[in-house]
Amino acid sequence: MPWLICTIVLWAVINTSIKKDYKTGIIESDAKGYYAYLPAVFIYHDLNFSFFNRIEKETYYDPNFYYEYLRTENNKTFDKYYVGTAICLSPFFLLGHAITVFTGLPADGYSYYYTMMVHLGALFYLLLALFGLLKLLQAYQINDKPAAVVLAAMVFGTNLFYYVVTEFAMSHLYSFTAITWFCLYTRKYFSGHENKYLVYNALLLGIITLIRPVNLLVILAIPFLSGKPEKLLTGFRHIQA
Repeated sequence: MPWLICTIVLWAVINTSIKKDYKTGIIESDAKGYYAYLPAVFIYHDLNFSFFNRIEKETYYDPNFYYEYLRTENNKTFDKYYVGTAICLSPFFLLGHAITVFTGLPADGYSYYYTMMVHLGALFYLLLALFGLLKLLQAYQINDKPAAVVLAAMVFGTNLFYYVVTEFAMSHLYSFTAITWFCLYTRKYFSGHENKYLVYNALLLGIITLIRPVNLLVILAIPFLSGKPEKLLTGFRHIQA
């Protein structure tokens, strides 16, 4: 089964352009708001986003990509989007920053290598999501052939592939990855009552909520993931013990 995951990720890589003219400005729409926390924290040290005008209206202005993601309340400027996606992408952003400084390109958070590394981050999270989904299917004792169909359908039968290849800074992929692992660890907890899975899920639930608060609805799936009512009750009693 790992061969299928590698094949899917390889296909995503093949469909990913690394041309410099392609990368400039490709973070668009809502993704601009999700992404903006990274340069704000690590480069400009400014959560008032005062760099917005210089970046969006001067240096990288494009009428096809321009998007106003900031709001003002009580004379304070803030990003209307949530920070979870930026947290997921921060290691790749920092690597992009290091490469940018080394190569002498503008270290402004928006030049070529920042975007390229964030795109590679999306490919990493696709791999992580598919691996977690495979583990989840195996936890339900689903055989390899049906599992292969599910993995392929999740990528090519939904808009997931699009959000990996094209709009890779949107929140959808990162929600899918975090929720998949939350479901896996929930299943594992109710199967063996190991406390480490509670810790993992507490961390995952935090990032799931920070990506998009509506994702918190995943907790409604817990009774179904537990398997049986008896397992659900036993698991909750174990938490209280």
